[in-house]
Amino acid sequence: MVKALPIVVLGIIMVSGLAAPGKQSHPCSSKFNAEAPGTGVEWLKWDEKTREMFVLGYIVGHDRGSRQGCIIASDLAPSVWIKPGCLERTRTFSETLDSYAGMMTQYYQKYPEDQAIQAVYVLPLLSDQDAKPLEEIHRMANNCALFMTP
Repeated sequence: MVKALPIVVLGIIMVSGLAAPGKQSHPCSSKFNAEAPGTGVEWLKWDEKTREMFVLGYIVGHDRGSRQGCIIASDLAPSVWIKPGCLERTRTFSETLDSYAGMMTQYYQKYPEDQAIQAVYVLPLLSDQDAKPLEEIHRMANNCALFMTP
């Protein structure tokens, strides 16, 4: 039993995050995949143009997906081409690409503990409808509420 003690202590140190100061696990790490593409760590390695292209891809994909979802909903109820209010409930992004990219960069730089979170969880909260301040997004991330946004 005494020989196993150092291994147990090492395990506790590794699990608690004490082995890597500044790299402790996020309180909601079970809600996201820190190894997935598009995390804040990856975001900060990209140049400005790549960041803007990511934002553009997200916005275009979100818009097309929302429109397609409304059309599919209409197909399920053929008497209405697009359900009333369907398109109005989709998020819009009226700022410039560099503005959104700048906000994302500022978020990941200001809150390095959130860098394991994918940008697709943060970007919707910068939309015209949500327009959350970065501090509130950080609070949401720490309360695991960020991962429950529609």
